[in-house]
Amino acid sequence: MAKHKQSNNLATAEITAKLGRLEALLSGDMSDIMRGIAGILEDDVEEAFENEWNPSTHEKWAHLDADTIKQRKAKGKWPGDILRVEGNLASRVTSDYGRKFSRVGVKSAGVDDYAPAMQFGRPDKNTPARPYLPFDGLHPDKIDEILDFVDSELAKALA
Repeated sequence: MAKHKQSNNLATAEITAKLGRLEALLSGDMSDIMRGIAGILEDDVEEAFENEWNPSTHEKWAHLDADTIKQRKAKGKWPGDILRVEGNLASRVTSDYGRKFSRVGVKSAGVDDYAPAMQFGRPDKNTPARPYLPFDGLHPDKIDEILDFVDSELAKALA
């Protein structure tokens, strides 16, 4: 259960304030902190693939339709994971960081159309959205994880 039962906006403000304190204590070099946060974000996406859920809400992804299951069975790819037929999308999840940023995303090479179609859906193809990136904000559990990490780093910097 989340310790910090607050909206993403309040959580973002709290994280930002603590990062500001850390930045002052560390003389502006936040690369290690940002690397840690990027790792948490990347773990969030990996958990979405493992649990087949929206990382922002933990709502399960839509099941595959009967035609897709039939096609996958014919290719020897079912039963299996909803978004891991070949593993191309999940294997392209990447994180990045710098002195003042952390981010997570997908390397587009080889999944140019597939990645956004799975994240946002394709109504023209009757493909439901199966979000794997936390575009709708972070789940309270991830907010807690980031706040705990930042609090730990603050404690180290103050020691």
